[in-house]
Amino acid sequence: MLAAYMAYYLARSVAGSAQPAFENARYLMTLEASIGLFEEISVQSALLSYDTVVHAFNIIYFYGHWPTILAYAIVMFITKPQVYAITRNAFLMSGAVALIFFVLFPVAPPRLATFGIVDTLSMTVPLAYDESPLVNPYAALPSLHVGWALLIGLGVLLATQKVWLRVIACMVAPAMLAATVITGNHFIVDGIFGSILCGMTFLVALWLHRNWPEIDATLKSRLGQLRGAPVSAA
Repeated sequence: MLAAYMAYYLARSVAGSAQPAFENARYLMTLEASIGLFEEISVQSALLSYDTVVHAFNIIYFYGHWPTILAYAIVMFITKPQVYAITRNAFLMSGAVALIFFVLFPVAPPRLATFGIVDTLSMTVPLAYDESPLVNPYAALPSLHVGWALLIGLGVLLATQKVWLRVIACMVAPAMLAATVITGNHFIVDGIFGSILCGMTFLVALWLHRNWPEIDATLKSRLGQLRGAPVSAA
């Protein structure tokens, strides 16, 4: 996980200058406007006067990501190791695919690229994202905040039959999507793409988990055949 995070951190420098990130952000705004999704300004402006609501979504955005991921990983590792393995693999696969987009298609967040969008996190969290050396501000598409929240929700659905926990699990990703828009950190399409990406990698991870004994046996058989094959003369 540390190696994966270092790759995410280095993607900022690999991508080069910030200009493509702002150009790509303008492209996403045009795309959203063409399909009637460009509502980030109206959503945030409608809620800015409600301090309690804004603070609540700031907390969801900030503490609902890494702190929640770490807590989820610890609990699942101890209590549901199979579910932990499935979601861990989905996290790693989705992160690897997302890194490609962060490098090849960097996107500035609405709070930097859109006039009229403010950074609401500064009202609650004593952290300047743009100045933090641990954050890549041009990694908006896909939104792993939303995608990884979806993975946590899917993992909880796999792990428990308790109705109240399953209801909360179904609310995790929508709440994070709302938080990413209200805080000005992601476009709506970022969250949609992040959900699609992570949903697909979760299905792949689930398939691998269920079919791994057969896959492992096949790989070992093929490897044994290769090792036992005679070496042809040059």
